[in-house]
Amino acid sequence: MDFAESGVFRDRELFQAGIAAHAILQAIGEAGQSADHRAIAEGVVRTLVTEGRAFDGIPEPPMSPQQAADGRDIALRYLSNHPMPEAARYEIGLAVDKNWKPIPYASPDAYYKAAIDVLEVIETEAEDGYPICIVSPTDWKSAWPTDESEVETIQLRGQAALAWAHYPNATVLLRRAVNLRTGARYEAETIMDEDGAVAVAGWRADIAHAIAAAEVRGTDGRRPARPGSGCMGCPYLRSVRSPSQQSASLRRNWPWNGCRLRRADPQSCRCSSLWPARKRLLPAAATVGYSEKAKNVLLPDGPRAIANAWFKRRSD
Repeated sequence: MDFAESGVFRDRELFQAGIAAHAILQAIGEAGQSADHRAIAEGVVRTLVTEGRAFDGIPEPPMSPQQAADGRDIALRYLSNHPMPEAARYEIGLAVDKNWKPIPYASPDAYYKAAIDVLEVIETEAEDGYPICIVSPTDWKSAWPTDESEVETIQLRGQAALAWAHYPNATVLLRRAVNLRTGARYEAETIMDEDGAVAVAGWRADIAHAIAAAEVRGTDGRRPARPGSGCMGCPYLRSVRSPSQQSASLRRNWPWNGCRLRRADPQSCRCSSLWPARKRLLPAAATVGYSEKAKNVLLPDGPRAIANAWFKRRSD
């Protein structure tokens, strides 16, 4: 957050395909069911590689044609089996004040806010004529590991809490996470009765803890660093400077991570002259390098051998 607020370089390399897929799905969803999906996708790709996009009003540089094309393929592959909802709104910004009262997304008094990928509000009736209002925030995920645990994260629960603040007549909150890579959809339903209200109050408490943590400052006036495995994909990793962040930077910037030689010649990358510099950052007893480990791999003629063995067994 310190980096985001100070406007330092933000490396979006790892997220560009997902960003492109989001932009294409939004454009197609807003165009309607009868629109030419391929034509819309190609138009978005052209914009992303020539002009870039703007997020929250902040322009970002254009992405590479390969990244935009990867995002296009993800989006169109998903749409081939999953039509877009008809009565949905896309990239909807919702915000609340400290009392969880709805306010404009851009308001300086925003206590908590989120841009929701897809927001559906479905009003219908039960068999007994009782009115039902289903409010469903959906989050698109381009990460392969996305699974059912996603709907229980603070992010998805926070989006549902925001939706209820803006649609207090909702009788059902339906949290949904979509894995764009696999097409899997994960849902969690909360009936907004007394128990549902208690559940949302708990989500708000979790958000309050996260906000309180974000307000903590160290003696240097900055938020305390918490290096860990999450740093491996951090878009601000190239900007780390403090000693408390060096361990995370070291892990990410190890010779074969992020090195220009990695794709062309992994062996040269591992033997790079960067090792002495890395060793100076480590304790005196530490070692620098790598050791070969035995692995089970399929031989070049493996598929043929497997097929021959299978057909021979069938014939016997």
